[in-house]
Amino acid sequence: MRDRIAALLRDAALSFLPEGMRAIHRPHSTVTLIRATTVTGILQFLVFTTLTVLRYRTFALLRGRQWSPVIGGASDAVHVTAMLVLTLEFLIQPISLMLIYFSIEGLTRFVSGLALEESLATLPAVVALKIQAWRREKRAADHAKQQPPDVVEIISDGEHVRIASCLPKLTWTPTITVGFLGHWYLVEREEKGVDPHIYIYVLKRAPTGRVLRAYEEYPPGEPATPTSASR
Repeated sequence: MRDRIAALLRDAALSFLPEGMRAIHRPHSTVTLIRATTVTGILQFLVFTTLTVLRYRTFALLRGRQWSPVIGGASDAVHVTAMLVLTLEFLIQPISLMLIYFSIEGLTRFVSGLALEESLATLPAVVALKIQAWRREKRAADHAKQQPPDVVEIISDGEHVRIASCLPKLTWTPTITVGFLGHWYLVEREEKGVDPHIYIYVLKRAPTGRVLRAYEEYPPGEPATPTSASR
């Protein structure tokens, strides 16, 4: 029983997260995840709608006390105009906008789970994860800039290129086609180098008619003096 409750709570928490996080932290059950989205969605809608109404009521009472000496004996048209101005002022406040957004988001998540059987994430979780990913990419880019440049050698047979790098080229898989100096190459093999250029990639000229599945243009540089073909 305790394990079942823990699984339900975990799926309820995962229902607020985007699909990428659910691929890493798998939910206990897809059915439970959808149900959790539906339940948490309607609860989110009710909670934030109630908070919005209470805030509007408090705001209206406050403005009513402030404006009553001025519009107390005015016509109905003045009162209607004052109510419209009051409502507009309420709607443009950041806290009001936040409450209204989360209320609409909750309703959307509820409908998505109930009618479409999909689990929609909440916006703050999506934004937070995107910021986190951006920071990781920025740190990786800064780290890459601090590394010595690649060492490029064109082997004397003209069909091979040897590239020594400080960082792994994660996209250079057997399906990648690498463009370099106007020619297409494929990754023939990887070798172990000497620090700091510990990642070595030997590229072979791609045959005519190679199917282009993935392509990456390698930044042209000043290649070293061609070495022997046996190297």
